[in-house]
Order: sequence, then C-alpha cells, then structure tokens
Amino acid sequence: MEKKKYQVKDELEFLLAKNQLEKEEAEKMLEEIRSDDGAYYQEKTAVKLVDFLCKEEARLRVLIDIKKNLPELFDVIKRQKPYIEDLLQRAKTEWSQIGSDSDNE
Repeated sequence: MEKKKYQVKDELEFLLAKNQLEKEEAEKMLEEIRSDDGAYYQEKTAVKLVDFLCKEEARLRVLIDIKKNLPELFDVIKRQKPYIEDLLQRAKTEWSQIGSDSDNE
C-alpha cells in the first residue's frame, strides 16, 4: 500500500485521514469483489462497509466543524458521550506513535 500524506493538525483530523484510507481500501476491495461473478453476499457486505465508512467520515467532519467553530459545545458533547473522549485519546496516542516512527525513518 502506498503512503499518502495528509495535513493532520489534531487527533480528529488524524481519525478522518485514517477513515479516508480505510474507505479507499474498502472501495478497492468492493471493486475486486464485483469483478468476481457469484460473490453476491460478499459484495453486499462490502457495500455495507463502504456505506458505514462514509457515514463515519460525515460524523467526523461534523465533530471537526463543531470543535473549530463551537469549542464550548464540543466540550459538552465530550462530557455527554464519554466514548468520544476515549476515541480521541486513543487516536492521539496512535498519531504520536506514527509521528515518532516517521521521524526515525
């Protein structure tokens, strides 16, 4: 898989870039499955995966917009939905690990 460079400023944008890469991979997989006759159920599953990743991308874009334009509301959302804080913390950890790995190359 070729490496692509995305301008990532924070953990939310890291999650968005990661989601976009996953969506590209899922779309490639879907095209491969579509070229194989008789893979109806695999195709249905792959379509659902691509749809899921598209919806996830939309949610991430909304969160990025809220964080940028309404930081107070973003704090309220994080308090009301603790899984978002956990998701951001894991993304921040992964993003910092990737950054330190690329610095060593």
